[in-house]
Amino acid sequence: MIDVPVYNMNGDKTGAIQVDEAVLGGRVRYDLLKQAVSRWQMNQWQGSARTKCRSMVEGSTRKLFRQKGTGNARMGAVRTPSRRGGGVAFAKIERNHRREMPRKMRRMARNSALLAKIQAGAVAVIDPLAMDQPKTKQLYKLFETLGAHQG
Repeated sequence: MIDVPVYNMNGDKTGAIQVDEAVLGGRVRYDLLKQAVSRWQMNQWQGSARTKCRSMVEGSTRKLFRQKGTGNARMGAVRTPSRRGGGVAFAKIERNHRREMPRKMRRMARNSALLAKIQAGAVAVIDPLAMDQPKTKQLYKLFETLGAHQG
């Protein structure tokens, strides 16, 4: 059992509640946490960068002129990457970076994150959380008195 401090709206400590580690999985699963975080980051990726490769560019595939006898440099098709207006050598194509994760694994990762925060002492309970009006100023003062204010 882990003790989590309980505060009131004035920032005074009024007691503690006990949280059973077994309810949150018993241990922190770092591999699941990493997988959940990397999944979240990959799902934030838009992945819409695209350029045209030589097969996507408009133009003929015929050789511009014959190989020998013209006095000019050797020329291939108009769409080659070395020519102006040609395709890009290693083109970026639109990709789907979306990753999925089973629901039970997501829940275990969430519980592991919560358990890690509780074990680190970074969790507090505010009881009762009651305000006359939904004002940010009141919560700001409460967080300052609890030391949860970050800048």
